[in-house]
Formats: sequence, C-alpha cells, structure tokens
Amino acid sequence: MGGLISHSAFVRHPDVFGKIGIFSPSYWFSESYFDEIQSIEKVGSPHLCFSAGQPEGGDIAANTLKMYNLFVERALMKMN
Repeated sequence: MGGLISHSAFVRHPDVFGKIGIFSPSYWFSESYFDEIQSIEKVGSPHLCFSAGQPEGGDIAANTLKMYNLFVERALMKMN
C-alpha cells in the first residue's frame, strides 16, 4: 500500500510534496483514487514517477497507466 500512501500524500499536501515516487500502487483497492484526481484543481507541476509491471498480477499495470493518463490530462505533472 506504499504506492497509495505516496499518492495520497501528494493529493492531500501538494504544497509539501513536489516530487513523488508511486511504486506498485494498488489502485484496484478503490475506484475513489481515480475519482479524486478528476475532481481536484490543478495544483502546480509536481514531478511524479510511476512504476508497476505486469508480473505483479491483476490490472496493476493497466490501472497505473490509467492514473498516469489522468495526471497528464489534468496537467498535474510535468512532462520530461
């Protein structure tokens, strides 16, 4: 659940966390993580690193890519 903790820390405190590593996020745990990103205003230009892979099982890679795309769509992260 460390990936979700990093995600939540950024969303709740963007003024404190400008660089976040979101590794192996369990976005399957709740659809609310996706809804939350869609509902927030732009909060600046944080640097985010997502990491997940198919061997972890389930839909982790697809869900992580879905979240990445939401961040890009909402212009919540810098594109390097």
